[in-house]
Amino acid sequence: MSRRRSLYSIDARDVREGIHQGLTIDGFCDKYSCSEEDFRIQLAYIYNKSERDLRKIISQIESNGKKSSRGGRKARAEINVNNIPEIEDMELPTLEEQTKKAPSTLEELKAAEEALSNEVIELEKQHVRQCADHRDCAERLRAIDKDLDKLRSQLDKCAAEYQQVVAETRKVEDEMERTTAERREKNAQLEEVRNKIEDLSKVVIFVSNDGSIEVAEGEITLDEGGFEELYGSMRDDEQYETFRIIDIKTLARAICIKRNTTVKTEFMFDNAQLEQKFLQIA
Repeated sequence: MSRRRSLYSIDARDVREGIHQGLTIDGFCDKYSCSEEDFRIQLAYIYNKSERDLRKIISQIESNGKKSSRGGRKARAEINVNNIPEIEDMELPTLEEQTKKAPSTLEELKAAEEALSNEVIELEKQHVRQCADHRDCAERLRAIDKDLDKLRSQLDKCAAEYQQVVAETRKVEDEMERTTAERREKNAQLEEVRNKIEDLSKVVIFVSNDGSIEVAEGEITLDEGGFEELYGSMRDDEQYETFRIIDIKTLARAICIKRNTTVKTEFMFDNAQLEQKFLQIA
């Protein structure tokens, strides 16, 4: 058994062979398992370069249909003499009426046929163009869908990278927080150690009421540079009028020692008045 061919694989030769075989529109549709509309669209596609050939082919196929219809009616007809009316009972048209009416009706039918045939051809061409437009739209949609797939893939990739960077950022922030806390703790420890070192390195200087200045704790050379100048200015200052000369000298010496010493020092006075003044000036 031969395989039935597809409608869209036929060409002009197949159409001509079908016409010679007496195929009608229905015959072609049955042979190629298609609808009448699809068959007419395929004809318009085959004969798209010649509207005249297309109209001729359609006319030949429709003629096959008319022949088939007349042959079928003739084969099925049964003559019943009882149904034939008497000639004298029939009202026959005159020869003049037959001559005028018959050609007029035939011409109208042919004109209508041609007009409808032209409309059908135009509609079939329009449908072919619409099918082409539809295929073009479908191809464009497929292309856009591919682009969307690429964009979705890129978006998924970016989202994954974003989540990864977010996780890394949080990890770094946690590490920064731990480092900050540790640095704060180490700074506090460093400050404490420095204070201890400073306390241990601090020099205690004792200032006696008799004017003597001695190092009580630590080792340091007492530098009294600038004493003469400072003592001269203090002696002439009215705020020291109530001070004894020895007290002014002792205070000037202590201030100079404080200014010339680079290590931490602590001065201890027997005289509270001198200590208070020392703390104000030094």
